[in-house]
Amino acid sequence: MDYVELFCQVEPVTPWNEILIAELADIGFESFSEEEDGFKAYISACRYRAKAVKQVFEQIRENPPEKLSFEISRIGGKNWNAVWESNFEPVTILGRCRIRAPFHETVPGMEYDIVIEPKMSFGTGHHETTTLVVEWLLETDLKDKATLDMGCGTGVLAILAAKKGAKPVTAIDNYLFAWENTLENAERNNVKDVKVLHGDASFAW
Repeated sequence: MDYVELFCQVEPVTPWNEILIAELADIGFESFSEEEDGFKAYISACRYRAKAVKQVFEQIRENPPEKLSFEISRIGGKNWNAVWESNFEPVTILGRCRIRAPFHETVPGMEYDIVIEPKMSFGTGHHETTTLVVEWLLETDLKDKATLDMGCGTGVLAILAAKKGAKPVTAIDNYLFAWENTLENAERNNVKDVKVLHGDASFAW
């Protein structure tokens, strides 16, 4: 399958990386790679819509960042899991939670060891947004508290909440690959109390 790569250069990187990544995820972009001066975003060529991308960048013109540019290129099919595996490093947060792939070794004494294979889903712990939420979850008493992971991606936040005793835990994503990936990762981490739904915010109520 061919993919479209969007390379966005933006200053300041924070908070604009997070803002633009969230907007592009809403229009179907499936994976992201943060760079020193911006980020790269990927979407399957069959789902790419130039008009939707143009609207994302036009809507910030009233309060634009200091620098903003982007370029689009089409790239041939790749084994994206293989590409991810070759670049992915484990993430340890607050010395308590380690997010890793199945091919990484365990670290003795780690309080929470979460194993994920993100495939085409978002949420490996490398992005600042995910890291900050993980830190908050680690410092919050979740015992028997209902928890919703909206836009769950890999399901890493729902998995951590379940490991901390939250229940019921609901994980929702409207992206089919993310829904499937969260199901797989929940099973991989042996968490039983995570309900994974394919849909939008209306499913949360």
